[in-house]
Amino acid sequence: MRLSFVLSALLGLPLLPLSSADAAPSNLAAVVDSGAGTPTALAVSQDGLLVGVAGSSGFSVYDLRAPSDTPELSESCGESGAKAVVYVEDGSYGERFYVSCVGGGVEYIELDRMSVPVGLSSSDKVSVNAGEGEAVGLAFADGDSAVFGVVQNSTTYSLDRIPLSATGGDSEVLGLLLTGTATAISVASSGSPLVVARNDGFVSEFTRSGDVYGTASTVPLVPLGALGDVLASSEFLATFATDVTNGEVWEIGTGLTTASEWGSGFSSPVAVAQGTDSSGPLVWVAEQGGTLTAWSTTEELQAEIDTEVTGLLDVAAPGSSEDQVFALASDGTLLVLHDRPIVSDLIATPSSVLAEEPFELSFSAAVAGDWDIRTGGTEDPSSGTSVAAGSMGAEETVSAELSADVLTAEGANRIFVFLSDGVSTGWGSVTVTLDTPPDEVTSPVLGIGDERLYLSWETSDETDITTYEVYLSEEEFDEASLPSYSLTDEDGTVFDFPASVTAEAPLTSQTYEISGLTNGVTYFLALRALDEGGLIGPLSDVVSGAPAETCGAAECAEDLGCSCGQLPRTSGNRARLIVLFAALSFLFLMRRRQF
Repeated sequence: MRLSFVLSALLGLPLLPLSSADAAPSNLAAVVDSGAGTPTALAVSQDGLLVGVAGSSGFSVYDLRAPSDTPELSESCGESGAKAVVYVEDGSYGERFYVSCVGGGVEYIELDRMSVPVGLSSSDKVSVNAGEGEAVGLAFADGDSAVFGVVQNSTTYSLDRIPLSATGGDSEVLGLLLTGTATAISVASSGSPLVVARNDGFVSEFTRSGDVYGTASTVPLVPLGALGDVLASSEFLATFATDVTNGEVWEIGTGLTTASEWGSGFSSPVAVAQGTDSSGPLVWVAEQGGTLTAWSTTEELQAEIDTEVTGLLDVAAPGSSEDQVFALASDGTLLVLHDRPIVSDLIATPSSVLAEEPFELSFSAAVAGDWDIRTGGTEDPSSGTSVAAGSMGAEETVSAELSADVLTAEGANRIFVFLSDGVSTGWGSVTVTLDTPPDEVTSPVLGIGDERLYLSWETSDETDITTYEVYLSEEEFDEASLPSYSLTDEDGTVFDFPASVTAEAPLTSQTYEISGLTNGVTYFLALRALDEGGLIGPLSDVVSGAPAETCGAAECAEDLGCSCGQLPRTSGNRARLIVLFAALSFLFLMRRRQF
């Protein structure tokens, strides 16, 4: 029997009608270790491709563009662990997850979708409530310029505002300090009231207008129970709260005017989230026993899923993706629910190939459908280039022979396998690394010094170059007759050639000095690059020169106070630059003598 009561004479606004909802997911597609330790909360991006999990080990992100990869653990919150999380997408600040840290403070994690899996970078910590307490909940609405946190400190809680522009420092404490133990915070839309649930059965609402925040309006949910989660929804024109003690979900009217038991058949509801399907908005309810249910605005049950995973503690649904929902269990598992075909057992053999080398992709699926392998694209089935396609039966394993020629770039290449069952399309992806030999070092330059030579070159733009092999000989040579050579420098140290020279940063000028040579003897030098995979590039042009006693530019300008030194005489452009410098110096000295 429903319990309903009126808190004021004012009626809430009517709910929007909804005809049907047949796109809500009904299939548990995957159960993944979240990688966040003992979990506390989750959040999901608007498109449903990035799922963030807060837990005792910190904060992790699962990238559904690479569903076979394990979630990536960020550096947020260090060893203290993470408490709450909210997803933020803003035109000025991009995509972020904001995370509250156990012990205090809030950080954000910037998301770089150019990487697959997504790249993560953590901000400095923003202190909350002047360093007293920790944020037990975070909330954000599109269009707002800040994230809001409810910060618990002993027997009181405060509301804090963390501007999106903040990269450290202190949050803005809103001056609202209240007695009680807060459990969650929610905001329906930009500028709408902040709603806080407490563990004593009360829900509080804080109005706001610009930077002015009103005092709390509070409603008790009788019989009083421990509230776990709260959802403020502009689409439903209501607030929902889970009551773990009494096994109820409460619906609270606009302005906290009415409150009533909502839905039916709950036993242990712990979390609520708003989602959507083809007909309109939904409210998802997660129960500790493992059941997920979806409800329409007319309070009709649209989906009921027994995940058979006990200990559910949170649920999240993407704002713009109609066919998926995510749940988090106390054992650290992340549950992914959708009705798309699942590409499983996707393996690349080998996972690293040389140019033109063949490799194999194998995968399977529980359903029959048409598959398409694409490179150079994203999770969009029309992006990139199709390199193989075909049909498969249910439970069939497909093996596709491919060549490294289909890979688009040196290094890691993400390959997507799409599978369509005629109704929807699912995907999987895997990385294949293309390792090509380094390019030839072009235009090496030889500088001449007293009993020494200087070999200079421009380093490659390739990022995986580790070393350069420098060859030295008193005889001409080429790639077919690479020489070995030994010499002893002025300190008695023996050097063997080819010498291994550590590569400096890409696209910089690098110089290697060879001392202990004999003036007047012609030496031949060349070099080639080696990469991280041990591949060797072609030999550069061979340059030659003879060490000689040299003089500096000042002496060339007839400065008789100068003595012969070891400034290298270089060939090519460098030589011309030194001659030009000497000429300018000479002209400068002549002008001084005229005055």
